[in-house]
Amino acid sequence: MNRHQFNQSLYYCLRFARGLMALGVLLVASKAAVADVTFLGVDKQAKLTNGGTTVTVTGLVACDDGQIYNVGAVVVQATIGLGTLVPVGDFSQYPPCSGSKETFAVPVQALGGAFNTGPADARVSAIATGTPTGSQTKQVDVKLELIN
Repeated sequence: MNRHQFNQSLYYCLRFARGLMALGVLLVASKAAVADVTFLGVDKQAKLTNGGTTVTVTGLVACDDGQIYNVGAVVVQATIGLGTLVPVGDFSQYPPCSGSKETFAVPVQALGGAFNTGPADARVSAIATGTPTGSQTKQVDVKLELIN
């Protein structure tokens, strides 16, 4: 894959991920109003498993006490992968916010091929719900180092 094809794939994948998170926001908004995520931080290293077909993106997320949240990630390297902490729209599985920073670990499945050790690009998004303060998705773009 040449650089132009890679950049084009990244562009479309990130648009897809944004659409996926927007769908999640719409699903959450139809159940309850969405509140702001107050913090989203992503670890710089991500662990490869399952022969490189899965990479686990970890970090910290915070929202107000009494809310619930979900985190999604897109990872792009020689392949592209998508994943969410819990299924989008399955509110019964959304973890609760305590008002403090919570750890998360999002398994990202490669859509074709496998990831390799080395650098990768990622976009991580978080949503929270539980209070009627409007809606917002917090996103972070990061450079990851994929490790075994």
